Amino acid sequence: MNTFTPGPTPNSVRAADGSVLTAPDGWVLFPPGDAALTRRVKAAGDHWVVAEKKGRKVFSRGVWAPAEVIERIRAELEAERSTEGFAKRKEADARRRDKAQAEYVEDFLTAVVQFLAFHPVHADLGNKMAQAGNPRPIWAHLARRNPRRKWSHPSSGLLYAGASLQVPATGGGGWSRWTNMHASAGLIATA
Repeated sequence: MNTFTPGPTPNSVRAADGSVLTAPDGWVLFPPGDAALTRRVKAAGDHWVVAEKKGRKVFSRGVWAPAEVIERIRAELEAERSTEGFAKRKEADARRRDKAQAEYVEDFLTAVVQFLAFHPVHADLGNKMAQAGNPRPIWAHLARRNPRRKWSHPSSGLLYAGASLQVPATGGGGWSRWTNMHASAGLIATA
């Protein structure tokens, strides 16, 4: 495997066995941040991935690779990204994400209204309460937990109502306390 930790000097890396390796002449460390460039440089041949573990998290520090390979691929990417087709594709991706977001928001609002189950006389109040919260953080949290799942289940209304309307029973403590409290009571599924 080509994964190393940072070495004692700027142009060195430490292997898993503890040995220190110096980067070959002509190699440069390019920082993380451009996923397409990183993928293509890795696929192009020899490289060293530098990652540092802090606690349970692993942070990328970049990739060592031959400078001419990095520059060639960077130029190819810039040429590709400057085309009209690339711009159209990016716009289509943004429209698709916005559409999916709108569908999720609508699903949440429907689930919350159903969960609140206001009497028809007070339906307007139920709709106002459902729209009072901001579904974006809840949607983002649930989508990260399971991105392929549709969140129209009644428990989403319960989650949304508790997290965004700040149910007084939590007494503070935020999202995780509310979720844990209701999950332990068997009111919602946490998976």
